[in-house]
Amino acid sequence: MKRRRGGWRAAAAGLQALAMAAGLTACTPQEQQAGSSAPAASDAARGEFKALFEKIAGADGHVYGAHDDQGHTMDGAKIIENPAAAGSFLAVYHAYDDIAFQVYLAVSIDLLRWTCVTHLAADASQPTIRAVDAGFMLVWEQQPDNHIRLAYYDTWDALAAASPSHAFDCPRQLSSYAEGTPDIRAATPDSAEIGFHYYQNGKVDRQATGTMSGWTDWTAAALPELDKAVLAAGAPKAGNIGDRDNLNFDGFDFLVIEAGGTNSTFQNWRCYLYDALTRTAEKLSPVTGGGSIAFANPTAAVVTLDGRQALVCTVFIPSEGCGPGEAGSCVYYNYIS
Repeated sequence: MKRRRGGWRAAAAGLQALAMAAGLTACTPQEQQAGSSAPAASDAARGEFKALFEKIAGADGHVYGAHDDQGHTMDGAKIIENPAAAGSFLAVYHAYDDIAFQVYLAVSIDLLRWTCVTHLAADASQPTIRAVDAGFMLVWEQQPDNHIRLAYYDTWDALAAASPSHAFDCPRQLSSYAEGTPDIRAATPDSAEIGFHYYQNGKVDRQATGTMSGWTDWTAAALPELDKAVLAAGAPKAGNIGDRDNLNFDGFDFLVIEAGGTNSTFQNWRCYLYDALTRTAEKLSPVTGGGSIAFANPTAAVVTLDGRQALVCTVFIPSEGCGPGEAGSCVYYNYIS
């Protein structure tokens, strides 16, 4: 598979430019193609990704209700290859300890069984991570004052010891209520481009992007065109558009993103696929063995497992709308043909 870097920098710039334009509307991939005689260059990659993401029942490997070896639930898990140990993987995730959410780090060699390494952050949730040079950029949602916090770890040993060289609390700029569920679009040891959602007017979660530079500066902007694309794909207009993850798949940039009802109606949460090239979204319909219908907090990454490329995904299956024995964090992978 061919892969390129830097696409989300251009995509984010394009979305911000669109956000400033008047009268623009989103359409589904099918509607976009209907008005053009030529298919989009990303069609094949998007179709392949969709098929792999939706395949939970019959996946090459999967586990429902994922836990680490210490019994912590692996909610919102983000998995990447561990550059410090060939053939291994790391995950960051949160678990509730009856008082507050806590963020943990774990490692695995098979993507399904996880060994907890350390506790990374207290009163924190929704972590995500990216390998940067010899180190790691970690970003999460921090309490109190529901906001985004970034930390950089110079080496694997520093990460395993929960000892960052830099940290930064992003001041809320778009909402006086909450900003969180980050994903990392690009990063260096001294900068990061972050996707996140903000609680718009204290009513609904909507999409945004922010840039941290020099561990001192933070700027943020709303992404209404991304919201429009997800709404055009069928997300409830009065509901939330929340957590997301980004990846480059076969040379094209995609987002997997959740949208649904309010926090009291978890069974309405669904996942969507946003194509940065066509600027359109479509609904994803994962299939589980027990018939779960609700899915949230999607992540995806291309990794190498047993010498083969695989797409490893995670989704959170709420207890409302779940199949028997399927509630909680689902980790699964499918080999890429």
